[in-house]
Amino acid sequence: MKLLLVGNPNAGKSTLFNRLTHGHAKVGNWHGVTVGVLEREATIGGRKYVVCDLPGIYSLDSLSMEEKVSRGYIEREKDAFLLFVMECAGIGRGLSLFFSLAQGRRAAVVLTKRKQFLRGGGFVDGEGLSRYLGVPVLFSEDKAFREALSVVLRTSISCPPPVIPRHPERSKGSPQTKSASAFPRHPERSEGSPQTKSTSAFPRHPERSEGSPQTKSAPAFPRHPERSEGSPQTKSASASGRTATCPPPASGGGAGEGGRPELPPSLYRPPREGLSAADKFLLNGFFCVPLFLLTMLLVFFLTFAPDLLGDVLKRAVSDFFSGFLGGFADKIPSPAVRSLVRDGILGSLGSVLCFLPQISMLYLFLIVFEESGLLSRLAYLTDGLFSKVGLNGRAVFSLLMGFGCTAAAVLTTRGLDDKKMQRRAILCLPYIPCSAKLPVFLTLTSSFFED
Repeated sequence: MKLLLVGNPNAGKSTLFNRLTHGHAKVGNWHGVTVGVLEREATIGGRKYVVCDLPGIYSLDSLSMEEKVSRGYIEREKDAFLLFVMECAGIGRGLSLFFSLAQGRRAAVVLTKRKQFLRGGGFVDGEGLSRYLGVPVLFSEDKAFREALSVVLRTSISCPPPVIPRHPERSKGSPQTKSASAFPRHPERSEGSPQTKSTSAFPRHPERSEGSPQTKSAPAFPRHPERSEGSPQTKSASASGRTATCPPPASGGGAGEGGRPELPPSLYRPPREGLSAADKFLLNGFFCVPLFLLTMLLVFFLTFAPDLLGDVLKRAVSDFFSGFLGGFADKIPSPAVRSLVRDGILGSLGSVLCFLPQISMLYLFLIVFEESGLLSRLAYLTDGLFSKVGLNGRAVFSLLMGFGCTAAAVLTTRGLDDKKMQRRAILCLPYIPCSAKLPVFLTLTSSFFED
């Protein structure tokens, strides 16, 4: 059975892929990290599965190339099990896509980044959300996550696909189904939208307005008569997925304003809005941009300046080839063979591999920038600057990746929606010295300039 990891960009799919498969897929805190389908075998609960990490997708109205890749793969693999990955803070944004993709498919929801969500004052009821959606809901950070997932997968084989409710606004013939973008990327952020002024990310149903009987009732969703307390099936909606019975049909699925799914406060409360103290500094251009430039200057100084760490390691590698291994080559009796080994083979290897420590240091610093979140803030701040040359802030990732590897940087440009913008970013990359070009540049210049 194939397990498709599907969800919005930056939801934690590649991290989950690495955890399930013990793989090393590239992860990062920006859109466009995964640009193709990654497949790898995994053993879960004693059974083998093929786990597929798909690029992030916002809606079925695909815009970027990686979104088209995901949509096409999902349509082809109709019998695959859908693991829909959502970060806890982005449940409202992800539910529209979930309701679109999960129709007639075996599926489960995996919620990620729970600790950060709870620290921000958020709340989510896993069991209640499972009843609402009609599919198991798991938390990726739980210690028993792998065991719970194996139970869910075993159960899904013997159960029919769940019946996922459709939203009334999205029934056939409705205006939204005919619109160019049935599921807007960020409806809650559109200008003039009522939701931008609302304190809750999920508006109430008209019939559940204040004072109506439903808002005063204790359970948010009434139980089915045949599933009263004590029946085996009432326990199957457990978020842990440890029972072996099929989940009950979904009890909710209504839509709020703008066609967005509505979750009652008893199931979900978003985290508190507002910036942390660190973000107030990092999202200030007068602080973040100079900080980044000074940090990059320090990085290159430590890596390339004479007698500092990068230069010391470079000389150590060079001395190993020319001194230590060259000493053995000097004992070769034939002058022609001695010259071939010492000057040809060892000299060539030493002149290229001596840059390996410096390249490794650059990669290490880039990883620190990525994991700290500094690059994401920088992309936000430089969006206006890059727009003047036909790019946007997301191009900063590709351009900085160019210092490590131009080929990898070209692949990351697939995360840019506009093809013209993508070509512009690619045309900039040859002017950035990557790990392959740098030794060539320095070797050529050493032929013309002393030191």
